[in-house]
Parts: sequence; C-alpha cells; structure tokens
Amino acid sequence: DIEWNRKQALNKFIGDKRIFKKDCLSKKQCQALLEDGFRQVNEYCVFEKRRISILARPFGNHTISHEFLVWSAKKLLKNTAGIKNIQEHLTRDADLTFEFNGKKFALEIEKGELLRKHQQLKEKIDYLDEHYPNRWMFIVSNRNFLTKYEKFGFSTSRNRMYENLQKLLKMHIRKKRM
Repeated sequence: DIEWNRKQALNKFIGDKRIFKKDCLSKKQCQALLEDGFRQVNEYCVFEKRRISILARPFGNHTISHEFLVWSAKKLLKNTAGIKNIQEHLTRDADLTFEFNGKKFALEIEKGELLRKHQQLKEKIDYLDEHYPNRWMFIVSNRNFLTKYEKFGFSTSRNRMYENLQKLLKMHIRKKRM
C-alpha cells in the first residue's frame, strides 16, 4: 500500500525530531510535515542570532516558542567550547542540562506562564537552587517578563543568551595554579 509506505518513510524521516529548519527541507518534505501536523513559524534563533523559518510540532503542552528555544539553545550549547553532555529533559528537571568544567548546569526556558503559578514557580526555583546552585539560568522567550524573572534568579532574553551564558560559565572557570 503506497499510503502506508509514505507514512512509514515520513515517520522514519521525522524520528524524534520536533523542529526542522525550513531551508534544509525540500518542498515535498515541507508539505509532508505540514500534512502531518507540523506548523511553520518564524522564530529568533539564539545560535544564529536572527529569525529563521522552521516547521515545528511541540511535545505535550509545550508551545512552539518553547520547543524552538530549547532546540536553538541546544545548538548554541553544542557549539560552545567546554560544554559537554547536553541533555534535554521533558520532566521535572530543567529543560536543558549540561556539564562545564566538571560541574552540571541548567537552563530553564520560560514563556511567562509560571509567573501565575506561584507554588510551581517556587518549587522549580528550589529544585534548581538545590541541584544547580548558582549554575542555572532562566531564558525568557517573552522579554516583557524578563524583569519579573530576574527577581527569582539569573535570567536572560533570547537575544542576550550567548553573552549571559558566557557570564554564567565564567563564574565557574577553575583558576589555574601558578
């Protein structure tokens, strides 16, 4: 059956990916993804430092902006010297964790929803403080909420993520002995 083979090929192509860069796809691939529930949007990429066109299908109750920011931040981490063991978490832990200089760090992507859920926000901050003391950062997708998140911990907007990631890492560079 041709339809079954097409669906199998599409599932293999998609795998566990939830984000595709549009300019890396053929017209047929774009059309197939759109028919399979992906949506095309333009988002600011923290790695490329510009807006790019993507096709996305978020996981669970995550928004496309959240999914994209996790994907984009992961690309930035993969291309930052000294960072290794990057992991994406879909559970209680931070959205992204990684190792730098022998220590574990965390990035939490926030859109602004958590500000209305005081208890959940407190639990998230307590968890991050306990597991990643002074080694975590909020990445706020909506810069209008940045100052509100800054009250709770080190925070950055998308367009300043690279610079603020460098600041966070710089605080944890081991001093060489003379």
